[in-house]
Amino acid sequence: MGVHTQGEQVNVTARVSGDFPQSPLQLEHVFQLVDGKIAELQIH
Repeated sequence: MGVHTQGEQVNVTARVSGDFPQSPLQLEHVFQLVDGKIAELQIH
């Protein structure tokens, strides 16, 4: 749904849906990069 980059941090917002309670959900994935590689991933 959206991507926002700030320095070495990339935020990706996505909607996921399926056969589970509260579907669909909007999740934010926060990637922290170091030397162009994923060093950390948080999902909210």
